Amino acid sequence: MSLSPSGLDVDLAAAVHAYAGWASAVGVELQTTTASSTPYCAITEIERRAAVHDLRNILQVISSGVRLTQIRMAKGQTNEAHQMCARLASCVENANVLAASIFMDRQQEPLSAPDVELAELLHDAAFCFSWILGPTIKLSLHVADNLAPIRCVEAELQHALLNLVINARDAMPDGGAIALTAARAIAHDDEGVVLHIRDSGHGMSPEIAARAFEPYFTAKADGTGLGLGLGLGLGLGLGLGLASVASFVKKVGGEIEIERSAPTGTSMMIFLPAAT
Repeated sequence: MSLSPSGLDVDLAAAVHAYAGWASAVGVELQTTTASSTPYCAITEIERRAAVHDLRNILQVISSGVRLTQIRMAKGQTNEAHQMCARLASCVENANVLAASIFMDRQQEPLSAPDVELAELLHDAAFCFSWILGPTIKLSLHVADNLAPIRCVEAELQHALLNLVINARDAMPDGGAIALTAARAIAHDDEGVVLHIRDSGHGMSPEIAARAFEPYFTAKADGTGLGLGLGLGLGLGLGLGLASVASFVKKVGGEIEIERSAPTGTSMMIFLPAAT
């Protein structure tokens, strides 16, 4: 199947309709993929399951973005709707990166990792993340000036952040706050960027925090409501949220640490080395 929506250069209504249809089609393809016993030799089983997990997360964002764009259109807020549609296009591109890793074959080349400017990426990501948080959760973003560029696959960084934001949201069913900050930092004599993601949920016990990076580990049967440290349970991929984040951080040569947990919420620190 094609993993790109068509007709996006026509009018706004047609573009939103195309995004909605694309998200639905990929959702059906995901059901086929997760039920299939066909081996995917190009990546490991846990990598494939993590990619499916992350793709389901980004489909949440796309579906919510489509719904909110339709509301803006109905209210005649055309400028806002066009802005959201442009961000939806970026989300679709990121989803395609994940979809490629799920359906890739052995002959495909690995994704290249260019230098990424974090300031614009974080502002765009926060805008899209707000679509899935609802009215009772406030997301704040503070990005320091002159951040060093990071060498990574942009979509992979965005998916790592999305994992953390979704899990933070699920830790606060009655509402709360998520704070995302980025600043210059030095670790082990290496310059880079330190990201802090904090929520005001109930956090994790020391026992849960100690195992939070383990693949498939979760403290609830449905995998929801457990904060930044635990994967979002969506069937296949249960308990893969933070394991996927940790895998990305290790891949780029960074560090990840749970700095603070129960009873004052969860705070996660991620250090990403600067591009060399």
